[in-house]
Amino acid sequence: MKTKLSLTALLFTLSFILSPCTAQVPQGFNYQAIARDGTGAILSNTSLQVMFYVQSLSTGGTLYWKELHSSVTTNSFGLFNLVVGNGVRQTESTVATFNLIDWSITPKYLKTEIYYSGSCRQACCQRYYICVG
Repeated sequence: MKTKLSLTALLFTLSFILSPCTAQVPQGFNYQAIARDGTGAILSNTSLQVMFYVQSLSTGGTLYWKELHSSVTTNSFGLFNLVVGNGVRQTESTVATFNLIDWSITPKYLKTEIYYSGSCRQACCQRYYICVG
């Protein structure tokens, strides 16, 4: 009986070790932020447009992806939620679709701009390490 259990455990373990490892390419990822104006006041219940850039450097470099979310509305706390990868692709993007970004080339930077009251505000440019695999 002990031999049978050991053999079963060994086969179970080997099935995981020998199974092919596959990585999934992200189709998008969640983004959540609180919108504030230049003085730090919360932009509550405000219509915004949000532009995302996935690029190789914090300023410039290769622009892999650029997308626009044109009808974003904040809640009473200024909070909004989006999925990067689900916006409208902009022509400056060097890849045709979001899932064609080569995430194995690191680092990647996510630059965010918000548009409200007729003007653009760069919110931030943050370095991201994406692990696929």
